Amino acid sequence: LSPKSPFKLIQDYQNITPPGLDATATIQYIAKDISVIKDTLQICSPNQTIEIPITAIPPSSRIVPEKNSLNLGNVGYKTDFKFSFVLANIGINQGTFQLSSTSPDVTFIPEKGKIYPGKSLDISGNLNPQSLGEYTFQILIETEGAYETPPPIDVTATSLLNSLVLQVDGCNVNELDFGTIYF
Repeated sequence: LSPKSPFKLIQDYQNITPPGLDATATIQYIAKDISVIKDTLQICSPNQTIEIPITAIPPSSRIVPEKNSLNLGNVGYKTDFKFSFVLANIGINQGTFQLSSTSPDVTFIPEKGKIYPGKSLDISGNLNPQSLGEYTFQILIETEGAYETPPPIDVTATSLLNSLVLQVDGCNVNELDFGTIYF
């Protein structure tokens, strides 16, 4: 660690570890304010030096999507197509979110809300394509007071004049397999 590092390295051994053995160290940090603190831990041997970044993040919410991409498949032109995705708060504080899209043809329920720490929320989306062809857009997630900006969700779909979808229990299927049928 650098000489002026706010992190403290605690070791129970000498600075030299014999070959074939391992060593354990603990890094301690006591927060004095709510800012992000960064440093680098260097582990040196005669042949190699490894640098490990260390970051202390103050308590905050961290809302993330369950998936970073969605493929909606074929959707009907000027027809409502419903889809869903999950947002989770993996932070330690309650977080708020606001959803938007790069496409004007998409709406969300709920569009904004709160997620408690360790909890997730199912979001319903509705796509009503106003043109034919390939659709590519992003779902943008804005959070207030979070350390990191959540990544956008990349969405793709193909808008067709007529789109029929076979569903079983509300899920799209490409084939029905009845297995062996005895008569």
